[in-house]
Amino acid sequence: MTTEELYADAAGRFTFVLDPSTQIFGAGVSAVQPVEGVWRLSAHDFSGNQHHGEGVFRLLPDAPSTAHYCAVGMTEAVEPITRVRLGAIDSVSAVDSTAGYEDFTARSTAVTAGSTCPIALQGRAQFAFQANTYTVFVDWNRNGILDEEGEVYSAGALLGSTGQDGMEVNYPIEVPAGAAQGPTRMCVLKVWSPSSFALYWPGGACGAYRWGQVEDYTLQVTRSEAIFASGFEEGLAAPTVDKRFSAATVPLNTPTGLTITLSNPNATPATLSADLVDAFPSGLVSAANASTTCTGGAGLLQTGSSVTLRAGAAIPASGSCTIDVQVAAVTAGELVDTIPAGSLVTELGSHDADAAATLTAQAP
Repeated sequence: MTTEELYADAAGRFTFVLDPSTQIFGAGVSAVQPVEGVWRLSAHDFSGNQHHGEGVFRLLPDAPSTAHYCAVGMTEAVEPITRVRLGAIDSVSAVDSTAGYEDFTARSTAVTAGSTCPIALQGRAQFAFQANTYTVFVDWNRNGILDEEGEVYSAGALLGSTGQDGMEVNYPIEVPAGAAQGPTRMCVLKVWSPSSFALYWPGGACGAYRWGQVEDYTLQVTRSEAIFASGFEEGLAAPTVDKRFSAATVPLNTPTGLTITLSNPNATPATLSADLVDAFPSGLVSAANASTTCTGGAGLLQTGSSVTLRAGAAIPASGSCTIDVQVAAVTAGELVDTIPAGSLVTELGSHDADAAATLTAQAP
């Protein structure tokens, strides 16, 4: 390896060739590793004149393409990503995985150019005091490079999660209106941070990180040329929401049925790109397990005060599906249960009117 000293000219400039044989000085002298990604080069004057400078450059793989993305991995320990949810993707992976990189590109979901797609991420930290950041990279222009402007999303951080405790990062991924159509690489990178007060946010999707994990998925970008200001294609009608109680008036603490009907007038299924939540009004509670005829996704999530149809569920073409749940009133009077306009978000549009039903609860 070359060990000669380098000196600047009278204008303070000097030139050198950076390759795997170049030496750098830090805590000792070692060879530069040919790691793809964004690099920052700093030069300092040790003559006492306090001169210094720096520059940023990107080291790319040879002939980057959608068939050849740069490598990324972990050098110390794997702290796994345990769940990724976006549209039809609901990917659960092993909490004790020892693979620094996991290839889930066979798992995909459709996204629409110009739309917003919520993503939810979970993962395991090694210790309860440990923070991890989650960064999402998407190759929207499909040129084989994942860290260009508009392709990096600092989704969020979790502190001390077990990966199975329900803690998750939620972030809206905005699909550019000009995103290239076709299968598109999405990379989810989870890395260790010293603490929640010193979070580390990777700027690139390449290279070697010490603790964490990386997973790759596929987004099928569609209809970028046919999206209008309304958010869906010309000629398509947005799905609708209707809700009814099986009885309009009931005694206090008496179970009654609540049915939410999702209808789709289009010739293709409408897939939910976000969770549909029905938050009950104060005084109305769940009385029995909920069920649905909507297929796909992760099914229903039910609490004492709400029922949620998870993203990825599909409303059949030219048809409908339902969510059914038994509820009971614990407060007398009129209880109005409303799903606000825009809550049902699908690739074919969102409903444009509130869906409301009124239950009258009578005291004995």
